[in-house]
Amino acid sequence: MPVSRSPKVLKGALVRLDAPGAGALAQVVVFQYNPDTLYRRLEKRPSGPPQEIITCSLAFDATDALEFPDENPLVVEHGIYPMLAALELLMHPREARGARSSWWPFWPFGAGSEVEHEPVLIFLWGDQRAVPVRLTRLDITEELHDPMLRPIRATVRLRMQVVTDQDVPGGHRGAELWRQHVSRMRTLARGVYAGAPPVRI
Repeated sequence: MPVSRSPKVLKGALVRLDAPGAGALAQVVVFQYNPDTLYRRLEKRPSGPPQEIITCSLAFDATDALEFPDENPLVVEHGIYPMLAALELLMHPREARGARSSWWPFWPFGAGSEVEHEPVLIFLWGDQRAVPVRLTRLDITEELHDPMLRPIRATVRLRMQVVTDQDVPGGHRGAELWRQHVSRMRTLARGVYAGAPPVRI
């Protein structure tokens, strides 16, 4: 059997930190297809870190799954509505007791972490970016439906605000995640600074 030389492609995902029940797995929404473009806007604030907004468009399509109905009974019965519902519920607050994840191979935040009631998500993008965000807007365009009006193709535009330690009260889980995110960026940036030629000022 030939061995595939194609690189393994990680899929982006949103992880909700307030899954119910002690030790329960976090709620994970994996993108069906990675967006082609990720738009990030940083704006300076009077003090503290800049405000960062991340936007992207996700495509969902049931066509391939419907070709194998025995393997995809949920899609046959509901189309892509379960995926749309999962995304929408990420904007709904709920009581949080703790969360952990063993699904993501680069999960950096430990297990059983207590979180606040305010929904804070982790935007997972590759093996080096795990960013705390709030999902502030969803624009859902249902483009195609089956005869029972179940959506089978849609485009979803996400708008996410990166959570910093200025956006949440002291002790909030989002502040801790933000500091870990900044620490990773500083580690990466040091490699750039070290490779630059010396400059006298």
